[in-house]
Amino acid sequence: MTDSITVGNSTPASTNLHLQGTLGFGVTTTTTGDTDLSSADSMVLIGSTANTHALTLPAASSAPGRIYKIKNTVNSNRSTITSSTNVDGNRWLTLQPTPGSSILPYASLISDGEEWHSLGISTYNGSLTASTNLVVHWTFDEQDAATTITDTSGTGNDGTIVNTDFSYVSGIYGGAIKMSNSSGGRVVGLADNASIDQDTMSIGMWVKASTADGDAFPGYSRIAGRTTFSNGWQIDTGGSTPRNVRSRLDSADNGGPDWSDSPYENYTLGNKPVFNGEWRHLAVTVGSGTARFYVDGSEVDTQAYFTGAGNTFATDETLEIRNFNGLHIDDFRFYDRELTAQKVATWHSE
Repeated sequence: MTDSITVGNSTPASTNLHLQGTLGFGVTTTTTGDTDLSSADSMVLIGSTANTHALTLPAASSAPGRIYKIKNTVNSNRSTITSSTNVDGNRWLTLQPTPGSSILPYASLISDGEEWHSLGISTYNGSLTASTNLVVHWTFDEQDAATTITDTSGTGNDGTIVNTDFSYVSGIYGGAIKMSNSSGGRVVGLADNASIDQDTMSIGMWVKASTADGDAFPGYSRIAGRTTFSNGWQIDTGGSTPRNVRSRLDSADNGGPDWSDSPYENYTLGNKPVFNGEWRHLAVTVGSGTARFYVDGSEVDTQAYFTGAGNTFATDETLEIRNFNGLHIDDFRFYDRELTAQKVATWHSE
């Protein structure tokens, strides 16, 4: 038995392995669908043009010492790496392109037999959307035992988990939640407080559901919002199939023309098909007498609303997210100002 092995050189250096020349690795290129990595993979190139692509690592205990090198090759997608055992103590690791840069994100990972660790990573962790005026930001990156959804806006608006008919899954950024009940009941709630009692605001989130699951959602039902149907707002489903998504604003009666029965005025905008099995970004901005509905960063509907004395969308109701089987939700945000169309487009492309 020799103390060292040499390849391409008759006089090895004093190392266990001496290579004179290049070393080739098998390359796995994944372009469609989510991928479970195995011992057959080493170098992984992600060429998917889907807006998110999930890679699942094997359990660290089954692969001690194994190294994966993973790189995006398409600048239009994000990649989420997950494992049944954590990655650097986190449930998810997201590879996200840096806007405007030609350098694509990558990660090098190694298993110590108990957990996966990063040897090197390049990913975009910033935000081009305004961080000021952000009063609720639920990323859904929690672990299974969590009892609250953490608010990362700095305002302290953590959401209370009301029922656990959902699971944590890979999302557009790190983790997301996937509903598993068709009751339409409250999953996450935030009690009324001054920071969310706003008449000028922007609300949005990422959603995903198959067309079949979307059509099974109850019509005219709230996905997210806070309303008594006389004073508030919501993002909800339309009444026909294929099931559309819309935004509805209900203002306190102010003597103006009614879009619905007194004593309040109802403004509905959007009503667009979004459920196609892909992640879709929804946003609503309200201010200066105009409400705008955006899908995937583009404005799809505008509605002027009455701005006379007494008009208000503030409410004493709980901010909530509701349960529809198969619905995925990620990155819910609430701003206490009206974002411009450019900011909404940037939010979508982050």
